[in-house]
Amino acid sequence: MNSSHIHFEFSPSDEDLAEIIASATPPEGITVSKPGHVIKASAETGGVFVHIAIEFAVQVSATIVAAWIYDCWKKHTKKKSARINRQQASLTKRTILRLIKQELAEQKAREEQYKRDHDNAA
Repeated sequence: MNSSHIHFEFSPSDEDLAEIIASATPPEGITVSKPGHVIKASAETGGVFVHIAIEFAVQVSATIVAAWIYDCWKKHTKKKSARINRQQASLTKRTILRLIKQELAEQKAREEQYKRDHDNAA
């Protein structure tokens, strides 16, 4: 694996946070997608969300990504919390790092489940 990918979903009221990340110049080894609107149909968690993808090279740690995101937000917003990935989260380095690690762990679990499902089908 040459890079890691994470996805953040923001509520529409926190769209500015996605815009701040997308318009900032990331450190070398990090790329960021432009924010996009996603409509999810679900009785419990459906709605319109603002989605952003962040890719970072293996030599870039999740801690560096979290610190960069935190610095972007610290410079450009006075918000102290936001709804990110269906969770109310404080905008601290620690919380951002937790969200990144949680997203990476969920991806790994999905990949392992996919492999198990396809190995059993063969």
